[in-house]
Amino acid sequence: MKKSAKKETGKTSINGIIVTALIAALLVVGAFFLGVRTAKHEPVNDGTLVYVYDQTDYYDSNFDKRGYYVGEAADGSGAVVVTVASGMRSSGGYGIKVDRVDIRDEEVHIYVRESGPGEGEAVTMALTYPTVRVKFNKMPKKITVMGENDEAFKQQ
Repeated sequence: MKKSAKKETGKTSINGIIVTALIAALLVVGAFFLGVRTAKHEPVNDGTLVYVYDQTDYYDSNFDKRGYYVGEAADGSGAVVVTVASGMRSSGGYGIKVDRVDIRDEEVHIYVRESGPGEGEAVTMALTYPTVRVKFNKMPKKITVMGENDEAFKQQ
């Protein structure tokens, strides 16, 4: 009788490991398809609270043109969201992130950096739309988005 009890315990331990591994895999896959939202909260000089959301809506074809989009936040707070888009890309491995946000006299300057896959890097073979979002408590008087080499993004 004791031998069978030990075998049952061993099976239970293996089943627990398998279930844990499956849950972890589902979380990773879910985060990939839903777009992981990581937010940094940065208070700036005039008291405005800025939220930066990295790599949101990676597969959202509404942002197929390179540039920036301004809209009201979906949470009903009256906040303003600026979405900066790299435009449609032919594969995965591309990204865009905010380097810094400067606010002076209610004028906002957003500086972004774009990246692409490394040479020989395995990538997802699907159309992607890299974006990054910046949320402001109120509408700035002027918004400027600049890429590397002082290349301006146009408002779409």
